[in-house]
Amino acid sequence: MNKLIRHMAFYLRAVNRYNAARFDIIRNRSVKIPPPSRPGRLFAYKLALNDRIETERGAPV
Repeated sequence: MNKLIRHMAFYLRAVNRYNAARFDIIRNRSVKIPPPSRPGRLFAYKLALNDRIETERGAPV
């Protein structure tokens, strides 16, 4: 279970960094634009993590 919590924390940190970068761009505080594939990758990671949680919990996927 500890490994799963670390994966969740990794995902949340990545999403927070992405959202902070987007907010900075909207406010014209940064010129560094995140890669366009980043939201898709984060969403794919979220779906995989959710499937993993569901299988460990024993619920049908």
